[in-house]
Amino acid sequence: RETVDPAASVPKEAAGRLIDAFARAAGLSAVAQAMASSREAQAARLTGWPVGQWLGGRRDPMRALRAAGAGTETATGQAQQSEVDNAITAFADAVGSGLPAPWSGGLREAARCNAGMVPQSLAGAVQAVVADVRSGPPGWWRLVTAWQWLLTVLGAVGVALSVLIALVRLTGQHQGWIGEVSLIPWLLLMAVAMLLLGYLTAVGCRNVAVATADRERRSAERAMRDRVAGVTHDLVLRTTGREIAQYERFRRELAVAAGRRGA
Repeated sequence: RETVDPAASVPKEAAGRLIDAFARAAGLSAVAQAMASSREAQAARLTGWPVGQWLGGRRDPMRALRAAGAGTETATGQAQQSEVDNAITAFADAVGSGLPAPWSGGLREAARCNAGMVPQSLAGAVQAVVADVRSGPPGWWRLVTAWQWLLTVLGAVGVALSVLIALVRLTGQHQGWIGEVSLIPWLLLMAVAMLLLGYLTAVGCRNVAVATADRERRSAERAMRDRVAGVTHDLVLRTTGREIAQYERFRRELAVAAGRRGA
């Protein structure tokens, strides 16, 4: 039984470069950015001006990732196999460059023995983080939605009353305040004020949402990198570390044998 992690024998610098290469092959940064953009789109949909959503809301970049599910994982794994192979080759060359020919060849074989499993495992690791991310909006976003609708309704009422008063005035019917033309500027001013207040609300909420999305992006990127590091450890570093440990043990035993022979 292994009492020490074999991956501990692998040089940390080489292991870190391999994790970075696997993260790029898995599209980690692109997925994290899509998650942040999705959060911003959700904020714009809930806190923005309602009429703007009718005219053309922002598309959620994460819907395709969640809807595709396992199919996305398979396609991603197949597309990134060449990048994984190149990364493992560079890693094995860097780690095994100082070993004698038989051992360097064995180390390359050990590093590549699970190469076919790596792309699918990387895609699964990224998708697991995407599935775990909380997608529900904060409660205050719902309050802002109600506030934006109230402002929109008040603005529409101001415009509608202005039009109604103008029509009544044109028809010559003067019945109470409905025929007071002097109200039209105030009603239009109220409508403009409501629209301006809604715009300022949307801009303020957007700035808060951008900061929140960026914080969540960094957190998701760290989580995905941790999972990618786990895949790298299980499928490459452990097997490579065993080969390095066997070589070091061979050197020690050879030194002992040579010392005894000399004695």
